[in-house]
Amino acid sequence: MTQSFRDRPTGLLIGIVCAVGLIACGSSGKDDDLMEDDGNFAPDHVLQVSLTLDEEDWQALRRESRTLATELSGDCRDAPFSGDYTWFSANVTIDGESLENIGVRKKGFIGSQNIQKPSLKLNLDEYVDGAELFGVDNIVLNNGVQDGALIRQCLSYALFDKAGLPAPRCNYARVSVNEEDLGIYVHVEPVKRSFLRAHFGNDDGDLYEGTVSDFHRLWYATFEPKTDETDTALGPIIALMDDLPDGSRTLESVLEAHIDLDSFLTYLAMETWTGHWDGYGGNQNNFFIYRDTETDRFTFIPWGMDGAFDLGVLEDSFVPQDAYIAKAIHESPVLSDRFYDRLGELLDVVYNEGEILAEIDRMEALLATEIDPSEPSGPRLKTTLAHDIEEVREYVRQRRDNVRAALPVTPGDFDNPYCMREVGSIEASFETSWNSEWSDLDDVLSTGDLDMLVTYEDSEFALSNSGAVIGPPRDEDGEVMEAFEDDYAQLMMLGEFDAGGTPAYLLPYLSFPVESILEGERIGVGWHAEGALLYAGSDTEYEFVEAGGLWEGTLGFDEFDLTPGGVIRGSMHSGIYVWEEVTE
Repeated sequence: MTQSFRDRPTGLLIGIVCAVGLIACGSSGKDDDLMEDDGNFAPDHVLQVSLTLDEEDWQALRRESRTLATELSGDCRDAPFSGDYTWFSANVTIDGESLENIGVRKKGFIGSQNIQKPSLKLNLDEYVDGAELFGVDNIVLNNGVQDGALIRQCLSYALFDKAGLPAPRCNYARVSVNEEDLGIYVHVEPVKRSFLRAHFGNDDGDLYEGTVSDFHRLWYATFEPKTDETDTALGPIIALMDDLPDGSRTLESVLEAHIDLDSFLTYLAMETWTGHWDGYGGNQNNFFIYRDTETDRFTFIPWGMDGAFDLGVLEDSFVPQDAYIAKAIHESPVLSDRFYDRLGELLDVVYNEGEILAEIDRMEALLATEIDPSEPSGPRLKTTLAHDIEEVREYVRQRRDNVRAALPVTPGDFDNPYCMREVGSIEASFETSWNSEWSDLDDVLSTGDLDMLVTYEDSEFALSNSGAVIGPPRDEDGEVMEAFEDDYAQLMMLGEFDAGGTPAYLLPYLSFPVESILEGERIGVGWHAEGALLYAGSDTEYEFVEAGGLWEGTLGFDEFDLTPGGVIRGSMHSGIYVWEEVTE
């Protein structure tokens, strides 16, 4: 047996491991003949994508949203998440080739949503049967707002592919809508029938998308069937779930009956090396599974990798261990040893720091032909492209020693999921001035005019004293945060009420992009108005605790003058939500 990585002082030089077939390296087994038609994924090519659609449709599209409250409240674990976006008709030109009357919609679950630069899905044959460009009829354009380096997705998918796993192809696109340049997008191959045929040789098996989904009775119902042939009753998933507690067979034999276990160990190891904390093993999220009709077993497919290669992973010494099957593998002496072996087998052959750093250099040079590396890299991220790419390099340099220090893994208990419950509401109207000066929260109470009514768990709170401030985001000392001052606004409303003879305080806080505000129009609280929280405090030191999230409401301004001292007048209403554990 190969020496386990947890005991290995340095990575093995194991070219012979691939040669003798102990692990697939350098090829995912995809049918290259099926890939020749669509050359728009060349790694050194930046697609030029131009969309035109009715301006009212475009404004409606970019403002659509899915929120934690719409997706994760009520009986949120009973079915796949249903927050669909609206399809709109558009015309598109890609690298000089044009189509009329295609379908375009917003995409993204929660974290990647953005008004200024929405992720987009193009369905070229939504309205015209057989329409396609470059051999494809579906195009995914991710906005990359959670990845200031813009390279994490393409870099990660390429490494999964090199490890012999089915993974989407990926490159870049410059996108404009109605002649407005939206910047560089990440162009990712969708996991559709053509993907399945290329990687598995068939497309009539069961394809499911996992979004906060797992093989456990409280988690499994959110698996989403993705093709007409897929079992909508989730039969193959339930069969695996029912067999997992079977004490009459080893975990290894149970998993082998339902999953391509060798492939899954490689998948889990690659989630480890790339730091894909938001994938299956770490967050039960962002993955597909396909039950191949030839083998009758599931294979895992990576997705949503814009959070990979993050330095925060090093701080946490992340190794995927929270998902049900990942946790079971770590608890099994036999399978945990196989996992550690797989980590070592992938070193130098797949996770080769020199080769990865060279690929980062290539990608940076390509992006530099489209983006000034010294400029901010995205509408939500305020560091430069060069800075964020250097952070990816630093991750690559440190990850080997970081993983070694994290092993062996001792997983904790398997966690129950959570859903949101509405516990109250806020109605508020306010008038204050832009860039309100304040050094402590006493200043907030004496600034502007605020009329606010708060209900919480059937209690109603009328305020005896209140105020509101708005301006560029400030830190806890009231100092302007320079990185955000030109693009974001921070609204703080503070109300004092009597709590049985003791002063108590409620502080709704909202942060939102200035670009999202149009006088006389309203934006959604909880996503478009980001960082929407309610805090509560009960003493003069203002030691606040979070009392809930603000969701399912709107914020609007009748006056919004951004000159210093300019009048800011508007209103807000919102629900108040808290998280509750699901136990049955």
